[in-house]
Amino acid sequence: MRDSRIRAPSPLQNSARCNCRAPSRRWTASGSTARRHVSFLKAGLYYADRITTVSPTYAREIQTQAHGTGLHGLLQTRTHDISGILNGVDYSIWSPSIDDAIAARYTAAKPSAKSKCKTALQERMGLAHDDDALLFGVVSRLTEQKGLDLLLSAVPDIVQRGDQRVVLGTGDATLETGMKNAAAAHPGAVAVELGFDETLSHSIIAGSDVVMVPSRFEPCGLTQLYALVYGSPPLVHRVGRLADTVVDSSLENLADDLATGFVFDTFDRAGHCRRDPPRLCAEIAPFGVESRRQARDGAELRLGGGGAELRRGVSGLARRLSGRGPRPRQTTSTSTA
Repeated sequence: MRDSRIRAPSPLQNSARCNCRAPSRRWTASGSTARRHVSFLKAGLYYADRITTVSPTYAREIQTQAHGTGLHGLLQTRTHDISGILNGVDYSIWSPSIDDAIAARYTAAKPSAKSKCKTALQERMGLAHDDDALLFGVVSRLTEQKGLDLLLSAVPDIVQRGDQRVVLGTGDATLETGMKNAAAAHPGAVAVELGFDETLSHSIIAGSDVVMVPSRFEPCGLTQLYALVYGSPPLVHRVGRLADTVVDSSLENLADDLATGFVFDTFDRAGHCRRDPPRLCAEIAPFGVESRRQARDGAELRLGGGGAELRRGVSGLARRLSGRGPRPRQTTSTSTA
C-alpha cells in the first residue's frame, strides 16, 4: 500500500521516469526511489530475481542498519533471495611454489625456504635481521575502513615486544604521515613504503610471520587468502569475508586442529579493539575469547594437504603471542605453506 506521507517525485525522478519510459507504478519509495531521488541500485535490488554478494557473512551484514547504508529494510524483505558467494585466488599468480617475485620458492611439503623470504624482506625494508622477531606484514590501502589507524596505535606495543612491522600501501594523508613517523621513530623495527609495488606485495605476504587485515568492514578481501596460501597466518577482524575465510585460534579450534589464523571481534568507540585477556599481539586482538565452530568450506584453504602444517604453526604462534610459550629460535616451523 502506498504510504501517503511519501512526497511527490522530484524533478530528477520525473526526468528519469521520462527517459526510462517506465510506468508510474514503478516509481515508488518501496521500489525505485530513495530520499526523493531515483536510486538505480535500490531498483535493481527490488526487481532482481536473485541478489548475490561476495561472502555469506557480508550477505547478512548488509541486512543490518550498521552495514545496509539505508537499504537494509529492503534487503531484509529479500533475505531468502540473497546469496553470498566466495570468490577465490588465482593460483597461477599467487603460489609460493611458482612465485618468481619472492626470494625463495617453497611448498607445504618443503616449507623451510620461507625463512629466506623473511630474511630477504628484512633486508629489503631495512629491518634488523632477527629470526626471533615476529614480522607483521600489511599490504593495504591506508584508510580507516581498513583499520590502519588501529595498527598505527599498536606500534609501540609491537616494538616493545621486540617484534617488527612492515607496511606497503597508500591512501589517507594523515595515516601516511603517521606510518612514516612510526618508521622514523623505530628504525629497524618498523618499515613503510608508500605506494603500491606488486613484487614487494608478494615479498611481504611470503616473508611475514603474520599478515594483518583488521578492516572495520570487508565485503570481500583477498589479502587473507594470499596469506593462507603462503603460510603466513592472517590476523583479521571478524567481519564480512574475513569471518568466512579465517578460522580463529580459539582453544577449541586449536584442540580440534581447525585454526588457520587469528580473529578479533569488536572495535570500541575510540577505534581500538576491546581488550580481552589473554591478549593476542599486545592490544591488537583478543585471543581465545569465543569458540569459533565454523569450519572452512573451501578445501583450497587447507593448502593442498599442507593445512595441518599451517595449523600447527598457528598453534605455536598462539602460545607465543598469548605468553604461554617461549619464543622459538627458528621461524620456519611457525609459518608454512
